[in-house]
Amino acid sequence: MIILTDKDLEILVNNSLSNREEIYNKIHFKVSFEEFKQILFSLKDDVEHIDLFSIIYWLLPHSMSKNEFEELNTIFLKEKWHNGHDDMVGMFQVYFYDNPKNIDTILHIMNDLPEFYRYDTCLKHPFIRKCIYAIGAQPEPYNIQALEALLEKETEEELIEYLEEQIETRKTDGRWEARRPRSDY
Repeated sequence: MIILTDKDLEILVNNSLSNREEIYNKIHFKVSFEEFKQILFSLKDDVEHIDLFSIIYWLLPHSMSKNEFEELNTIFLKEKWHNGHDDMVGMFQVYFYDNPKNIDTILHIMNDLPEFYRYDTCLKHPFIRKCIYAIGAQPEPYNIQALEALLEKETEEELIEYLEEQIETRKTDGRWEARRPRSDY
C-alpha cells in the first residue's frame, strides 16, 4: 500500500495547476484503483487533511482504466464527508456519459444531498442543475425518461425550468457530448 508522505502532499498542493503527468515526474509513482480508494477513504476522519480531497482526487497520478476511474467517481460521489461532489457530477456530463447506470448514481446524490447543499439554494440549485445536465448526457432514451420522471415530482419552479429546458434540448439536439472527442480524465 502506498502512503502519501508530507512531501508528496506538499508536491500536490504546490503544483495544483499542474496535470497528473507533471505530478508523476515529481513523485515518481502511480496508484492503483485499490490504493487510490484507500488513500481517499483515509482522509475521511483526518480533519487536518480533509481539504486535500479534491487536490488528491484530481492530481494524484494513477494507473486506472477509464472504467476504474468511473467506478471511483461513483463510489465517492455517494460519500458525503468531502466537498468534491460538484466536479464529480461534472465528470458524468463530460467524460462518463456512456453508461445508463450512471443515471442511478446521479439520482442518488440528488435525492440524498450532502448537508452543505440542502439549506442554501445558492449552492443547491447550481448543483442540481449540473446533475440535470449530467443525466441529460447519459444514453438515450434513459436520460429523457429520468428527466421526465424528475419533472413529474419537482415542486421548485427554478428546478422545473432547468428540467423542461434540458428535456427539450435533449429531444431536439440529442447527446452532443457523445459527438465530440472525449478529453482525458
